[in-house]
Amino acid sequence: MRNLKKLIAAVLAMCVLVTFSLPAFAVDNVNTDAQYLEKLNIINGDGNGVNAEYLAKGTTRIQAAVISLKLYGLLDEALKFSSEENFVDADSLAWKEGRNVLAYLKANPQLGWNGIGGDKFDPNGPATAQMIYKIVLEVLGYKAGKDYIYADTIKFAAEKGLTKISTVKGQISNANLVTALIEALNTPVAGGTKTLAEVLGYDMANIGEQEIQRVKVDANGLDASGRVVAYYGAPDDIDGEIEDAWNVAEPVKFTKISGSTDTTATLRVLWDDYAVYFLAEVKDANISDASGNVYEKDSVEFFLDEDNKRCGIYEGDDSQFRINFKNERSADHGDLTNLYSAAKVVADGYVIEGRVALSETPANGKVMGMEGQINDATGSTRIATINIFDTTGTAYQDTSKFGQLILTGKGPNSISKPNYYDLKSLVISAKDIELQRYSNGDVVDSLIKESEAAIADKASTQAQFDQLLIKLQAAIDNLVHNDLSFDEKECRDIPKAYRTSDPENIRGTIVRVDYKTNTYDQEAKDLDKYMLVYLPHGYDANDKTKKYDILYLIHGNAESQHTAFGDVNQNTELMRVVDNLIADGKMKPTIIVTPTWYNTAPFSPERQNEDGMFRIKNFHNELVKDIIPTIEGKFNVYAESTSEKDLIAARNHRAVGGFSMGSACTWFNYIYSIDYFKYYIPISLWCFQDIDSIKKEGYNFTGTDDEIRAKYLAEIAKKAGYTKDDIRIFCATGTADLAYSGMNAQVDEMKKLTDIFVYSADLRKGNFYYLTLNGGAHNWTCVNRYLYNILPDLFLDSK
Repeated sequence: MRNLKKLIAAVLAMCVLVTFSLPAFAVDNVNTDAQYLEKLNIINGDGNGVNAEYLAKGTTRIQAAVISLKLYGLLDEALKFSSEENFVDADSLAWKEGRNVLAYLKANPQLGWNGIGGDKFDPNGPATAQMIYKIVLEVLGYKAGKDYIYADTIKFAAEKGLTKISTVKGQISNANLVTALIEALNTPVAGGTKTLAEVLGYDMANIGEQEIQRVKVDANGLDASGRVVAYYGAPDDIDGEIEDAWNVAEPVKFTKISGSTDTTATLRVLWDDYAVYFLAEVKDANISDASGNVYEKDSVEFFLDEDNKRCGIYEGDDSQFRINFKNERSADHGDLTNLYSAAKVVADGYVIEGRVALSETPANGKVMGMEGQINDATGSTRIATINIFDTTGTAYQDTSKFGQLILTGKGPNSISKPNYYDLKSLVISAKDIELQRYSNGDVVDSLIKESEAAIADKASTQAQFDQLLIKLQAAIDNLVHNDLSFDEKECRDIPKAYRTSDPENIRGTIVRVDYKTNTYDQEAKDLDKYMLVYLPHGYDANDKTKKYDILYLIHGNAESQHTAFGDVNQNTELMRVVDNLIADGKMKPTIIVTPTWYNTAPFSPERQNEDGMFRIKNFHNELVKDIIPTIEGKFNVYAESTSEKDLIAARNHRAVGGFSMGSACTWFNYIYSIDYFKYYIPISLWCFQDIDSIKKEGYNFTGTDDEIRAKYLAEIAKKAGYTKDDIRIFCATGTADLAYSGMNAQVDEMKKLTDIFVYSADLRKGNFYYLTLNGGAHNWTCVNRYLYNILPDLFLDSK
């Protein structure tokens, strides 16, 4: 045991060589994990103590390698090692002795540090959670290759209760490294009952813990920097009851009012190692959910930007969740499985209590972007919004309008309560899966039951919850469709990894393409416009042998060509979804073009006077005459040239789709440009062709408006010489979408015309389906989910 203690102490002492960092503290004398390690002399910072400067720095591969060498007792030897043979990128390391270490690793490949290929080590490259947990496991006495294999490091670490940085994707930060070391100190060593800290003789219960000091706030509850202050802690249950745990939280007032209202509200925020918690108390004498729009019901919206970039676009760590007084939840951005909430109606209004799971373990002093909003309704109308920070009413589409939240109050002995909410949320999501469609659905069903039993059992441990979470997610990810036929399309949730992970080796590219067009009205005014184009990972302009299918995706009202993919060098949720679908072989590599049907600039006086309906109905002219020739003359697609003949000949490799008014555009493209497209994706709007126009075109159909439109759409195909085999129409909307009833009526009539529209999600027999999402609203979070399910069905039968 004495030798083990020396070895462990040596390994931990090695951490002195690693630069650690922590955020600036909102409160003086608040003990943090890093300060605690500093007191134990495990870390020393950069010579000036543990300070704020280095929090954002990532841990590197050379740091991880040095820790590994110390583990084997070889660091001194490596530091003095000299050889002319070294990795070709050794000189990229400024640390001279570090270059000696690299030469030593190259000379001793049995140590497992063989570089990244091409005789390179990438010393300044990212260290991952997997690397660090391997080192931690070795410290605790577990051996790779004997107790576990490297590929299963994260899984094996979780079995030993080591999970706090397991969800960190890519490079960990030095703060994450601090978290892993604290976690290791509290973990029993292999074959024993004592924790690592006890083996080393550290008394973790008596390391200078001090009482939490309050941050001074103003009358609205904000600190001197105008931020919401969140203290460490969590309620026992998310149930809408205001527990004593909330007493430590600082009430923040909603003061930015748009509209006229007497409603008032406060928000309190807490945090722990797993999540941010919020409690909104709304004083409102008249609550209503009469509107068909989720944002026009009495509700609370909670916005979060974990990395505090607030760059305008919603990234993978950003979310906007909405919960009304009946606990009906929706999201314009973000993964609803990260939200757990409860609502309670009280005498003078309602209470919303919620929890948002975090993707990385937080720490004292961490600052996040944040916003809170109250939607105040009377009858079916939202009469006002009340915000904490945003005065423009645009935070739902622009994260730069967020304010900030700072975390504080965690002491060295602070321990998070067991986190079963992540598992509980996944169980809720798993129950929505139609398991009868899958040959191995019984595996998921069994894990759902096992998870529910564990959640109900007060004796369950965090390790059990974590293991079940991993198992259930893996079972969901590995579901295999059976060969049964289903006419209704299942609306599966987007996998969490697809929403958040988009590594460089699968990431596509967004480029801007300019083109010339005109107004296609009586003025025929020339215009210069541009569109964005998504190119799949690996697209090579010089490889003319590889051809790509193409989708033209059209935005809705008050949106733009930037709505779906942001801009060049940005990475929206839809881009991440498409990248992952292609990488996993679930959809064909496809070029996606996002044009705009507007001819004027957003928010300009000209925009106010633009005839939107004319533009939507006639956008097919610009699309067919200008956009398609520009794109398909530039990129490697199936059209052999941009002549009308060759463009029409390639229709089987071309799709058009859109959301809201973009869906109306899609129907008009079917009507007026059916020769150019085989695939149609109308989302959240029905065909807007008016009955008078149909009659003026010479059609004399009888029946209701929906019957007439359905007959008209069928006749368009017949008149152009197309059969059911030449058309694919994949519709979608949500039950809480303003377009739901209108799309239902049109789809029901189309189903009756089986000579052209054969309704079935089984594309072996059908060419037309209607995907619906229970609770789905009129927003791009739902659109992304629809596209996740629809895109794999494109171009399967293209020839």
